[in-house]
Amino acid sequence: MNFDRLVKQRKLSLVGRNLTDADLATVVAVLRQSAVVEELNLMCNRLTLADGALAAAIATNKTLKVLGLYNNAIGPEGAQRLAVALKTNASLEQLALEGNKIGDAGAEALANTLAKNSKLSSVVLRNNGIGDRGARSLANALLFNGSVRVLLLGENAIGNAGAQRLADALEYNSTVDQLALDNNACSAILERRLQSVLSSASRKSNSQAGRTLPKSIVDALLDEKAKEVAEMERQIAALMETNEEKDGKIARRDRALVETLAKLEAAEGRASELEKRAADPVELLAEFLAKKDGEIAALRSALAEKSSMADGNARRTTMDPPATEADDLEKVVASMEAASLASSSGEESAYSSDGSEAEDVPIEELQGMVHVTSVSVEASWSGETDGSEEEAPGKEDQENEAPARLGGTRKVLGTNASVRYAGNAGRKALA
Repeated sequence: MNFDRLVKQRKLSLVGRNLTDADLATVVAVLRQSAVVEELNLMCNRLTLADGALAAAIATNKTLKVLGLYNNAIGPEGAQRLAVALKTNASLEQLALEGNKIGDAGAEALANTLAKNSKLSSVVLRNNGIGDRGARSLANALLFNGSVRVLLLGENAIGNAGAQRLADALEYNSTVDQLALDNNACSAILERRLQSVLSSASRKSNSQAGRTLPKSIVDALLDEKAKEVAEMERQIAALMETNEEKDGKIARRDRALVETLAKLEAAEGRASELEKRAADPVELLAEFLAKKDGEIAALRSALAEKSSMADGNARRTTMDPPATEADDLEKVVASMEAASLASSSGEESAYSSDGSEAEDVPIEELQGMVHVTSVSVEASWSGETDGSEEEAPGKEDQENEAPARLGGTRKVLGTNASVRYAGNAGRKALA
């Protein structure tokens, strides 16, 4: 594109050239510097207005009257940038945005501009996916706009609610001459009503400035404003909640940082201590050996305690007679009682209860086999320690003297004894 040639033309037509935003540098420069350009037709390209360069050039241009952007890829974001530019532009009269998929968001942005713009007379928004929300915004704009005469909204998604609001707005607006809703989702009845309002003679006879807004429109506007306020309050609450969460995260991060710093300081202290200790290896070795000596002493103490417990259990097992030895003890006692009876009848008995001859048993051997816990002696015995026969003591004397006189070897004839003895050896000796 030749800048010197284009800057002198009133009409710039770049239709169907597959242009993108990056290809518009020359056009942007022409709009900024040209004093004669009135029409710019960029239909059937791939423009998005994403970089904002074209919108900014339109905002400052003072001669452009017609802008054609049919069948591009402007979308809601591009429509919002264009709407901002049109708030500043004071020359544009015709805007064609058919087939750009601006949706309700794009329609709302343009409606806000139309409410304040007093130069635009023709706006074509066909085939843009506009629904009832976008239609209500455009209807509200018509309540305040006094310049738009043609508004084409065919082939969108406007239903009965949106069509009803547009019809109510047209009863108050006396400027619009043509408003098309063909191929939308609204009923045919509402389309006829809208056309009836447009053709009403009384609508043109009264000035828009002297009219009052219909109550239905006022109520609808108040309801919409209340919803907008509620939505803003919800967003503010969500933002505050987000800020509280962020504050909590910051506080937790600060606490974690403080803890980390404390750990680092402790680690530095330990490292310093280790450095000091490492400087004297002898002291470090001595400390290590002392620690190991303590562990060895603890192990020895535990081993000695376990050995002592094992020895005590073994002694208790040896000292306790089995239950089956009770019968043998009764036999010994019976034999002693028999010998005692024989002695009391004046006869010496040198036999045990089973008829066998009693044996001389040294007291030291008997003590090794029998553990006497208590003794009550009633006994007769014979034999002389000095070569003469002694008189048998009485019962009382026997109880007192018998333990002392059993120092030598005696033939035990009879006794009453409560005894505990160990093993088969003792049992055989007594038998």
